[in-house]
Amino acid sequence: MRVPGWLDAVVLDSALLAGVVVVAALVALIALGLRRRGITRHAGTFECCVRTAGRSRFTLGMARYGGDRLEVFRWFSLDYRPHAVFERSLIVETGRRKPIGREVMLLGAGEVVILEFTYAARPAALALGQSALTGFLAWIEAAPPRSLGG
Repeated sequence: MRVPGWLDAVVLDSALLAGVVVVAALVALIALGLRRRGITRHAGTFECCVRTAGRSRFTLGMARYGGDRLEVFRWFSLDYRPHAVFERSLIVETGRRKPIGREVMLLGAGEVVILEFTYAARPAALALGQSALTGFLAWIEAAPPRSLGG
């Protein structure tokens, strides 16, 4: 039995489409890897989750110290710009706690600590491991003293 010519074209188009999808997925994975490598090649980089003002959920990411700034990047993004930037002088710690409720499913119940703080008088939080928390607190403490009255 002979296969109609249009069916050959459909099969060829489907195979071509599948090939394009596979190549696009590989390119995206390579781009994500290169982006991560570019962000983490600097010292002072750690994995964390961030919740900024106006958001109810944590975003998986990685953060790096840049002088007096903490830059947080989304984990699954091709954007080289940070998702959130925190100036050290505007961070005020308001508390620490273990994950609760649905946070446990995302963050785990192990060594993760949620550091709650205000940034420019707006609530925010970082979920990070114990060693990253120690580094973060040391970075906050290392801030130069603020001048009074000016």
